[in-house]
Amino acid sequence: MGGESSLNKGKGKAKEMAGKATGDERLAAEGRTDQLRSKGEDAMKSATQRAKGVADSLRHRDKGKGSGPGAGGGGGAGEGRSGGDGGSGHETG
Repeated sequence: MGGESSLNKGKGKAKEMAGKATGDERLAAEGRTDQLRSKGEDAMKSATQRAKGVADSLRHRDKGKGSGPGAGGGGGAGEGRSGGDGGSGHETG
């Protein structure tokens, strides 16, 4: 995702490659660990951002509610018409 975790990922990859090249399994394992730690940090940041986004959208969604009757505006079909048979309201004949 960015910043420090990307550096750690690159550093981990370099350690892993150096460990493989020199036959140092400990250094290679340390490199893999650094890479996994970086992935975990990225996943945590992503989850945190998603949670914040959900919280914000819920907060904004609920702002318009609870303001009394008719909150949210609009109205359904037929609202404001007088009852009856759906005609013009004038009788002929």
